Amino acid sequence: ELYFAVGERLQLHWFSRQIFEFQASSQWEALARESIQDDLNWQQLAITLGVINEAGKGSRKSAETLLDEWVSRRPLLVDRWLALESEMRATPNRGPAVFTVAIRELLDLAQSSSGTRGRF
Repeated sequence: ELYFAVGERLQLHWFSRQIFEFQASSQWEALARESIQDDLNWQQLAITLGVINEAGKGSRKSAETLLDEWVSRRPLLVDRWLALESEMRATPNRGPAVFTVAIRELLDLAQSSSGTRGRF
């Protein structure tokens, strides 16, 4: 439940769809697309684990509450990610270069969680 809540809150499903729909014009672009999709999945998992780690063992809070608390502790990084995603929405030509920059930004957000730095 939390994994999907992270995806919804950070609009990662939209980003994933853009990666999936990218029409590669070469084998290298196709490989880049697959690699970026894998990185997105790992970053979503890292964020989910970060939310859980910060909540502590035995937390009985809802996924939404846990995610709200996690977001409230890093508003600048979350806002930066959402602003970047907004820019991507306004960019008609999205490709591996745009996706790579976005994945790097998402990595910063994922690594902001306690216990995730060095694991992902």
